[in-house]
Amino acid sequence: NNNNNNNNNNNNNMNINPQQSKKEEIDTPTTDPWFGAYIPQEQDGCYLESPTGKIASGKDMDEKVCWWHMHDGKVLGVHDGQIIEYDATTLSPLGVVVNRKELNDREVLIVDDSKVVILVDPETDEMEVVHPNDDGSYWRKYQRNKRVRQEEKAREMAAKLWLERKRGDTVLHY
Repeated sequence: NNNNNNNNNNNNNMNINPQQSKKEEIDTPTTDPWFGAYIPQEQDGCYLESPTGKIASGKDMDEKVCWWHMHDGKVLGVHDGQIIEYDATTLSPLGVVVNRKELNDREVLIVDDSKVVILVDPETDEMEVVHPNDDGSYWRKYQRNKRVRQEEKAREMAAKLWLERKRGDTVLHY
């Protein structure tokens, strides 16, 4: 019994409970940008009722937090120096529309009764229109790597040939 007390006293400065150590790691706030996203709230004070004109510019882009409904019902917002698309129902982030590097100190403007988002370079007045995707969403959907698609197709063909050999005349169609 005395030995247990001595061990506990000697370990006062050490965390000997591995579960407690894991919990502290989980509860510790992270500064890693991949693990956080602003989620708009109905009464957060950041909602732009009728966005028209300049929404944000390079000077205030990093601090600016705002969100709005486009004419088509899509929800966009500025957060952490980038434009984000949010789900119209849950307001959960869907993806990045324009990242920090692409914005590159340009102004974000909403024009034509919230129908068009444009980026304008304040020094050259060069303008870029942010077009929606074919499905109406705005967030960037990058094409999958061609080599990866070819490798997947080759694996699918190998699997199909293997099954055909195992099953004889049975042919599988994709």
